[in-house]
Amino acid sequence: MWQRIQTIYMLLAFVALVLFNFLSTASFTANSNSWFLTPFGLSGNQVEELPTYFVGFGVAINSLAAILIIAMLGFFKNRKLQIRLGHASYLLCLGLTVLLYLNLSDIKSALELSFGTVEVSYNVGSYLPVVAIAFLILANRAIKKDEELVKSLDRIR
Repeated sequence: MWQRIQTIYMLLAFVALVLFNFLSTASFTANSNSWFLTPFGLSGNQVEELPTYFVGFGVAINSLAAILIIAMLGFFKNRKLQIRLGHASYLLCLGLTVLLYLNLSDIKSALELSFGTVEVSYNVGSYLPVVAIAFLILANRAIKKDEELVKSLDRIR
């Protein structure tokens, strides 16, 4: 199990999702005010009522995707289930990415109503779900290759 390349890909996707919880996803700057968005909330000076629906759903989706990746590691003997869990994981990561960028747009719009021009700077955390998707796709490809290899060996017998 541990010597297969898909295990490395799954572990890298898991690490990307875990790091997502600890890194800032974006920073907003308007005049002399600045805010930072993390999966656990918006921090900065003069934080008002802003649309942060990402905070609750983002953490839940991220946690579920990480749990599915750990489950994928455990089901190494059942490759078909591993592939299905991989599909579910990268669909969750895709949903997480869409939710993140929609929320960033909404926060920027809300801040522009109060402060005028707002500059958004995307930080490393905003790219980690996309990195996780890439590693999950690579893992699923490697799992499919293993499945095809096993099927071809069964035909030879």
